[in-house]
Amino acid sequence: MNEPAINTIGVLSPFRDQVDYLNKQILEQLDIEIIRKYRILCGTAYSFQGEERDVMFISMSVDSGSHPSAFRHLNNPNVFNVSVTRAKHKQYVFTSVNASELKDSIFRDFLSYNWHSASEYLETDIKETFAQSVAESLAKLDIQTKVSYPVAGRKVDFLCQYNQMYFGIDLIGYPGELQSGYSVAELQLLYRSGLKVFPLPYSYWYFDREDCIDEIKAFVEGLS
Repeated sequence: MNEPAINTIGVLSPFRDQVDYLNKQILEQLDIEIIRKYRILCGTAYSFQGEERDVMFISMSVDSGSHPSAFRHLNNPNVFNVSVTRAKHKQYVFTSVNASELKDSIFRDFLSYNWHSASEYLETDIKETFAQSVAESLAKLDIQTKVSYPVAGRKVDFLCQYNQMYFGIDLIGYPGELQSGYSVAELQLLYRSGLKVFPLPYSYWYFDREDCIDEIKAFVEGLS
């Protein structure tokens, strides 16, 4: 499968001090033309409200010696959920702490999943449960689905039918044959064929399923 085109880049940290440092490094190390070309945005979760990038780099900043207030801020659901759902295609997370060092929290749950591994567990369990849970939720909305359905020479993760309307859902962010998102050229090809596609990152589904469902509902309403 072809790698998705990288057109935009985001750099996120939950903490303003590190964002200021990273922005300084970006401006010193990169030409302004590069920053503009890739629409590089570096900021906190609040900077990314309503924003997405093809590739996201996230620095969690905390380590085992960080003040408890830093962990409280990081584990704020509004901060954390926005932080890990801004990537369209790929996400890289940098952390200086292990899940075993943390108390029960959103951050610990996130790190407990071995996101960087392609183990058998991730290949089968996450792929199947992600696809299955999406299909079950869509069925409750009276949306019929076909998995890995060929359209315009490209397999669509979910081809969906609601009343007489068709649309696609692109599952993103877990190992397996359906992992990668579409490139810009592939999306344009699907759009020309009359099929609009809703990108659905696994991390977004895992941490905020109800919001995902609301966005899918709004997407479907916009098709009519």
